[in-house]
Amino acid sequence: MLKPLPMRKLEAVLLEEHKNHVLKELKDRGVIHFIDSSENGDLLEKLKLRSATGSWVRIEASESISKIENLLEILRQAMPEEVEAPDLGELEEIARRLPASEEEVKRTFEEIAERLFFLEDRVLSLNNRLAEVRKEREELQSFRATLEKLKVFGLGPRDLRGLKYTTVFFGVIPIEEVPAVEEGIAGVTDLYIAESRQLSKKQALLVLIVLKKYEADVSRQLRIHRFEEVSIPLRLIPYTLEEAERKVEEDRRSLERDEAEILKQLREIAEREMANLLRYRRFLDIAKTVDEANQNFLMTRNTYYLAGWVPAHRVDEVVDIIEGATGGACVVQVTEPEEEETPPTLIVNPEVTKPLEALTTTYGTPHYREIDPTSIIAVTFPFIFGFMFGDVGQGLLLVLIGAFMGFKMKRLSDKGRKLGRTLILCGIMATLVGFMYGSMFGLEAEEVHGRAPLKDYLGISFEPVKVPVLDKFFSGALLGGSPEENRIMRAVYFSIYLGIGLLILSLIINIINHAMRGELKHGLLSPFGVPGIWALLGGSYVVFTKAFEPLPIALGIGLPILLIFVEGWLIKKEGILIAIIETFENSMKYLTNTLSFLRITIIGVVHAALSMMMVNAMYAVGGPASKLWIPIFILGNLIILVMEGFISFVHTLRLHFYEIFSKFYNGNGIPFSPLKVIYKE
Repeated sequence: MLKPLPMRKLEAVLLEEHKNHVLKELKDRGVIHFIDSSENGDLLEKLKLRSATGSWVRIEASESISKIENLLEILRQAMPEEVEAPDLGELEEIARRLPASEEEVKRTFEEIAERLFFLEDRVLSLNNRLAEVRKEREELQSFRATLEKLKVFGLGPRDLRGLKYTTVFFGVIPIEEVPAVEEGIAGVTDLYIAESRQLSKKQALLVLIVLKKYEADVSRQLRIHRFEEVSIPLRLIPYTLEEAERKVEEDRRSLERDEAEILKQLREIAEREMANLLRYRRFLDIAKTVDEANQNFLMTRNTYYLAGWVPAHRVDEVVDIIEGATGGACVVQVTEPEEEETPPTLIVNPEVTKPLEALTTTYGTPHYREIDPTSIIAVTFPFIFGFMFGDVGQGLLLVLIGAFMGFKMKRLSDKGRKLGRTLILCGIMATLVGFMYGSMFGLEAEEVHGRAPLKDYLGISFEPVKVPVLDKFFSGALLGGSPEENRIMRAVYFSIYLGIGLLILSLIINIINHAMRGELKHGLLSPFGVPGIWALLGGSYVVFTKAFEPLPIALGIGLPILLIFVEGWLIKKEGILIAIIETFENSMKYLTNTLSFLRITIIGVVHAALSMMMVNAMYAVGGPASKLWIPIFILGNLIILVMEGFISFVHTLRLHFYEIFSKFYNGNGIPFSPLKVIYKE
């Protein structure tokens, strides 16, 4: 639970005739993480081995999968709804026999390739026509925009082109340039006609008619004044305005019919072939996976060598598989991981904490020789979130949202469902803290200044629950009550104490991680070891007991800082200046990390303040006697749930990633990725 499962290195030598049988038996079990031994030059040279290579299967499977993905993308235009992944059907028997005889695989590949060839020809032809139709529809949209501009002046395309003695300029120009352009053209010729109409706040439409002999000079003047000519499509030039509008509308309807017909044909193909394409893709992916596994073997003329990592509790199972598949004609050796080796990490957490793996692995995969923090943050993450977002009603809503995401939204990714189940834990804790705060849907249970919002509006009354350990910090809502109770300051102290406790826990785990890697001395003496724990405890004693005297300060703060400096200067052999800088940085890091936990109280107060604003607005519109409070109540809770819930989650995540994980968690492990064939998506 806290440590990755122990791994064993398994090596086997077997005859060439047994290699495919062994691979066939291993591929369904998902139990061995192959080691790429081709990178071990010493092993290759010592045993005179050479790397095995994949066959034509991998290349052809990749090409066919690429074609299938392209076809599926096209067909989903016409059939966007999800199609349930079908069983492999008759292909499953062949897939289960892989790596089967080359003839059988080749024949199956040829049949799939032939089917794809004819299907691809038909689908791509329809898709190309669909692209053409959609492009023409886009052009028609621009034609309609042009006609709308011409309509401002009552002109048609035929009125602007094909004139014998004059040239017509029609386009868009900045409004402030209109007087200047007319002045510029007047300097070229007095024989012109210009009309402008405002198009928007900054632009105007301009129609300008001049004799052809002035066309070049006038065009130059227009460019100077940022005139942009509106192009008239050639296909519309023969028509008047009314004829052009009618023509565009007819073409639009015709293209819509064409598009609908093409999509209908694509949908018919999708309904008929989508399941087959998904089936082919799964089979080809299996064949490719199995063929790629071949590359993990090393070989001599007649034998094959394989090596991989196997969970310790399944070693006997793998040995039995190999010995059974070879009839005992093999050599199998199982060894413990050596210090310089890094086995893959396989973490197995209880169902209740498994959702938090999504957060852990976002930071990184645990190293084989370090603590997996998933089960730890399964406690600390909801705990911190709950004190930021404490409210009975909103917490229960969060539980319902999390349950819907985690169990009902089948289209969510695995990480999305895990996030939903994490929200369930956060919502439960927020609900429990809500009973401590005496808050439900943002309404306080306690009577403050003659008002008891929860009783006034929902008719519910309860006393805030007192938890013995936490009662000295929390006694009802963070905001409200008499000033002398000073609840916010007590909440501040709670955040600091909690932060110090979690930081010390992270430093203890850091020492354990170093011990697991055989580096106990470094773990104890590093800044994130005993000196750090000492500094946190000593500093807390000095500050909270107000022991601001030379001896407590020297022993509680000065001595651990000196140890950090000595570790960097004398043990790590850093230069004295570097050691001083790093000592200062680490010392300040403990201070800032501790103060960072104040965000628990700050965000909790923001949550309470938003609730108070909602309640004040409800009383302002008439109070319980008026029904106007209902929309304010609903909208206020919705805003708080979305905005404050998101903020609380992000800051809880930040505290874990930057303040806690950074002390002990590297997250640079290799995920356990065994050879595993899945026959149904």
